[in-house]
Amino acid sequence: MERGKHMTDIIRIGNCSGFYGDRLDAAREMVEGGPIDVLTGDYLAELTMSILYSQKQSRGEDTGYVGTFLKQVKDIAGLCAEKNIKIVSNAGGLNPKSMAAEIENILSELGVDLKVAYIDGDNLLDDLDALQADGEAFTNLDTQEALANSDQKALTANAYLGGWGIKEALDQGADIVICPRVTDAAVVIGPAAWKFNWQRDDYDALAGALRSAASSVKQVISDEIEAFEAARTLLFDRFGREHTPFETPWQVPGGAARVPPLRDRPRDRPS
Repeated sequence: MERGKHMTDIIRIGNCSGFYGDRLDAAREMVEGGPIDVLTGDYLAELTMSILYSQKQSRGEDTGYVGTFLKQVKDIAGLCAEKNIKIVSNAGGLNPKSMAAEIENILSELGVDLKVAYIDGDNLLDDLDALQADGEAFTNLDTQEALANSDQKALTANAYLGGWGIKEALDQGADIVICPRVTDAAVVIGPAAWKFNWQRDDYDALAGALRSAASSVKQVISDEIEAFEAARTLLFDRFGREHTPFETPWQVPGGAARVPPLRDRPRDRPS
């Protein structure tokens, strides 16, 4: 801890997932290897939204979320309750409401008393026609073609939400916040804004949390590149385990929030 800093001046946020399919035991490692105040998980990408859409089509309208996150919640809910660790995740995907209900069922089975909240409002699919009528062309970034001029039908249409809904949920006493499509930084900015009661015009403080979140995302991207290289190498040769740092600590200017340093741990490689 920095000299002159008290524990109340710092929020420690640990991220356990950078993509759909990331290591399930990372959540427990974060909770047990902390200390942390908030556990976050990022599971969504453009491809993931398509996967979740397909899931809803094949399994029913009550699905459309990242089911593996439920396994993680079941594994760590009791520990999070004991350690007063908040959980914030975008695993709600296309159906945060149903995921929140499933988590409440899990908590009931475990006998763990945690308050669950979910965020919605990102789904714009039913508004596409009206938005286009108002002049929004939804231009393809690659082809510069307007959506109305293409032969493609939109299957999902989700806006990136920010961190203020997360702050509001935590302000109201939520222990677990299930998000839909939110920005990568939102799962860090939201809890930090809650912790320090930042307002929308606290630009310097918010920028500090954004930098912390971006640094965490930078590490996730590095991990994904490494995973890709490992998979490619696997085509030619088999390899075992090596020890590398799991996450690098990043200090926010002003000491507002930081990703905590964690011990070196063995990285699982395919074999």
